[in-house]
Amino acid sequence: MLSCVYDSREDEIGKKFREYVKMVFDSFNNMNFFVERVGEYIEKGRIHNEKESEMVKDKIERMLDDYGVKYEKIRGDKDGWDEIVRMVKRRLG
Repeated sequence: MLSCVYDSREDEIGKKFREYVKMVFDSFNNMNFFVERVGEYIEKGRIHNEKESEMVKDKIERMLDDYGVKYEKIRGDKDGWDEIVRMVKRRLG
């Protein structure tokens, strides 16, 4: 689904591409997690600064909502990771 965020084409090809991405995404049995940063932002090794990163985060969340993708917001810390593991185990039975 991130391809739908980073694809900036507004022409018919871009539209069809995003439709195809969503169709393929929907063909899987997904569990989706939106991991929220809880610590300080470390810019070293990244292509975005903190402000740009926040803009991308907002764009991703809007895209998920616009496409009707269900997701759980999870804190990006050990408790959040443990919650993901619990949810996956519960789903797998």
